[in-house]
Amino acid sequence: MKINRIVLAAAALVALAACGSVTDSVTFKAPAGFAPKASLGPFMQVWTTADKHSALVLVQMPTAMKLDDMIRKSNVRDAQVRVKRKITICGSQPAIYAEMTGTTGIADVGAEKGSVNPRGDVDFLGTNVNGHTYMAMYVRELKGAPDPAALAAIHDICAR
Repeated sequence: MKINRIVLAAAALVALAACGSVTDSVTFKAPAGFAPKASLGPFMQVWTTADKHSALVLVQMPTAMKLDDMIRKSNVRDAQVRVKRKITICGSQPAIYAEMTGTTGIADVGAEKGSVNPRGDVDFLGTNVNGHTYMAMYVRELKGAPDPAALAAIHDICAR
């Protein structure tokens, strides 16, 4: 019976992986220097730099949500929001942008050896595209210099 559960779980993961990518419906593209690290079917993708000092995360929610709810739903724990503002991207598409510090759950990003889930600086953008909410985060070590290409990437979540 235990083997059957493992087989079913493996089959479900294969099926999710075959469903496409979170980037299929939007223009988001990770910049040079960021490589795919993890994916959860068509719902989430994580890219990291080789030195693991930075990561990009793109999440697609199944429905659209209010802009004001997106930061809270980002799951950045212990978030200290420094900047929060409504902006426009892709011509006339409403979005919310935030700069914060918090714990993201992305192991190893900016971590010292043996550290798990360190605090980091997070640039967050949330927007609605084609009935779905997309949340993009650029995570880097605390006080790390931001990569302009990564900042530009999270602002490029336009409908294809």
